[in-house]
Amino acid sequence: DNNGRKADFRNVVLVMTTNAGVRETERKSIGLIHQDNSTDAMEEIKKIFTPEFRNRLDNIIWFDHLSTDVIHQVVDKFIVE
Repeated sequence: DNNGRKADFRNVVLVMTTNAGVRETERKSIGLIHQDNSTDAMEEIKKIFTPEFRNRLDNIIWFDHLSTDVIHQVVDKFIVE
């Protein structure tokens, strides 16, 4: 830090979020076949973030979009509060 102390990040789980690659994962597949667009999203991540930054990450976890039902539940919760 600014005081010369060392920080130990060996046992830290750091969660970061981004919308990078969202457009690629939202593309609809034709027909009834589910299409995995995570490869396209990863290409977008590579365009946005430098290799130096990406190489410091141990894992990237892709999350699904919230369903309409879940969005309604969240909105209802905040309306009640």
